Order: sequence, then C-alpha cells, then structure tokens
Amino acid sequence: MNPILDEAFTSGPLNGLLSAFNYNPGCAWLTVAVDMPYVNANVLRSLIGQRDPAAMATCYFNEMYDGPEPLLTIWEPSAFPRLKTFVENGNISPRRFLSESPVCLCRPDSAEVFRNLNDPDDIMELTEVCEGRLKLKA
Repeated sequence: MNPILDEAFTSGPLNGLLSAFNYNPGCAWLTVAVDMPYVNANVLRSLIGQRDPAAMATCYFNEMYDGPEPLLTIWEPSAFPRLKTFVENGNISPRRFLSESPVCLCRPDSAEVFRNLNDPDDIMELTEVCEGRLKLKA
C-alpha cells in the first residue's frame, strides 16, 4: 500500500482531495468518508456506472442538504485547478464547490447511504442493526 500524505493546502476534506490530485492530477478520485458504513459495493457500482467524465464530478444528491454529497463523489481531473483556486480564495466547503460547479447528480436507491457515525449512539445503533441482520441469516 502506498499512502498519500496530506499536504498543507487547507483544513478539512478538501485537503486530502487536493493532496491526492497533487500526487496524480491526471486521474479521477473516488472519495468515500470513512464514517459512512452503509456505503457498499452496489452503491459504488451505481455511482461509477453513472460517471460523467465531462463534468467536474459525479455525486449523489443528498435530500437532507438539498444538494450534492461531497463525501461520496467521483472527482474528475478537470476539477483540480478550480479546486485549488477555490481554496486559495478562502473557501473550504466541498459541498459549496460542487453546488457551484457543473456536476453530474445521481439519486441513491436509499437515503440510508448518507448516514454516518458521529457519536457512540450511532455506533450502538449500527451494532444493533448488524446483529439483527446476523440473526435473520441464522
């Protein structure tokens, strides 16, 4: 495994994305937040299948925020220069960047895919759901 070290572009998720693009500016980058346990192979296949390389990014539409979901997105190489300028102008919100850019918006099969783990209660709920699914299979 060859990890990409974060550089010092900005704070937050855009720093990792800009570091990845700086490492290889010629490829598209698929971002998935580590705290989104409901993202599975089907969700990723669907996103990849709807990818539009002519857009700045391909992402799911998150109804809760009434906008694009930046933490589950395919970012195209054409976004890199605009992202750098966006950050240089003091912006740090990837959702704002996507909202202001030409992107391909996809609809997920279920909004559950956007649920994330932010506190111990979320982890407990996920544990209970997983244990319930295991019991159903037994």
